[in-house]
Amino acid sequence: MTLETTIALQGKPAHQFFDPLFQRLFVLDYQNPGVQVFDAHSGSRLLELGGLSFPTFLSFSAEYLFVSDFWGHRLVLFHRDSLEWAASIPVRRGPGFSLVEGSSLFLVSQLEYALQVFDLESLALRQSFELEGRVPRFFLFDDLLVLPYYDNYHTWSRDFELEDSIGFINLDTMYRWSIRGVSKKPLHVIRLEQGVYLAAGYLDRGIWLIRWGETEVQPLVSWQGYSHLMDMVLFHDRLVLASMSEESLLSVFPDGSGLVTVPAAGGMIDLEPVGDSFLAGISNFENRLLLFDSTLKRIAQIETGDYPISVRFWQGKLFVLCMDEPCVQVYSLEGLAPGGGQQ
Repeated sequence: MTLETTIALQGKPAHQFFDPLFQRLFVLDYQNPGVQVFDAHSGSRLLELGGLSFPTFLSFSAEYLFVSDFWGHRLVLFHRDSLEWAASIPVRRGPGFSLVEGSSLFLVSQLEYALQVFDLESLALRQSFELEGRVPRFFLFDDLLVLPYYDNYHTWSRDFELEDSIGFINLDTMYRWSIRGVSKKPLHVIRLEQGVYLAAGYLDRGIWLIRWGETEVQPLVSWQGYSHLMDMVLFHDRLVLASMSEESLLSVFPDGSGLVTVPAAGGMIDLEPVGDSFLAGISNFENRLLLFDSTLKRIAQIETGDYPISVRFWQGKLFVLCMDEPCVQVYSLEGLAPGGGQQ
């Protein structure tokens, strides 16, 4: 694992997105009202998408790039091929996370708690759902929208602000139900099989088992100590969780057995599977990129720029976005065999 190139940025970069169709890298930062666009292979800067006030998220359809403009309270569309401005659609205040699926675009707003569904062909609003609180990200599994309410728990008062922690909408029947309490600041949901899902919250000390249509949930596994869960991924045959409060990862089989700790580094904030061969993770306490093999043995680590916040695998390389030393660092995995050794 070697550093291949560094793409210099400015401001406080927070998100990176790839367009595999046109081989582009998009970067959003907290201090720049535009979207920076780069050639994902060479790292050369192509242009900046302007006319925005505070872009927070990107998603793609076959024809458009959709930008959530948080303070503009609108969804801004650019043609995906030319990146020329296409349209601006007013939305509920504070648009954030969006998801394109089939003929629809799903969008949540965080100043007005709402989920809006737009038709991709006409760009007209198809449906709107009122939500109970802030949903930073959501999931679509088996025609079921899973909407975690991040503000359901106060760390300072140890009380639930919202009664519900995760909301559900069945898109076929429009039936809605919620899970009360239980998960504390849920963020991570994984589909185990049709109708069976696993959820873990930022302040949880366990993983919750959710079944389609049931408001009662069961703990899959619980533990002592670990919390501040920043990521949960299904890698190889295990669930792996990154914790900001420990210097190791947690690993468990999807049936709840085999809970173990995996030595890592302090402040593990993001995980990225590299197929079934490797698992990448970043530590923003120690400014490190770590690489684990399929048995979760650490096989490599390298120092990154200051405060890495995102790691993504694309076209055989790892892209690490750093916030306090604004850049994207591109790392090559050449020479690493699937077993972790050198080829």
